[in-house]
Amino acid sequence: MSEPFTVMAPSARALATNSVVDAVIALAVDPKGNAWTVTDKGQVWRWDGAKFELLPGTATDIGVGAEGSVCAVGN
Repeated sequence: MSEPFTVMAPSARALATNSVVDAVIALAVDPKGNAWTVTDKGQVWRWDGAKFELLPGTATDIGVGAEGSVCAVGN
């Protein structure tokens, strides 16, 4: 298992409790500053401002448009 990937958050509590365990292979940030990630296992995660949320489906890459649209591709 790889080392956890942690998003820098405004509080130590958030840092201690929110991480993605797999290696991140793709990262995009939406206009609100929220991270969208794809792990080496194809999982798609979204930072909601407080924690990562696992989303349905799998992907190999992800992107976010300037207006906030998200596009995940692969698998």
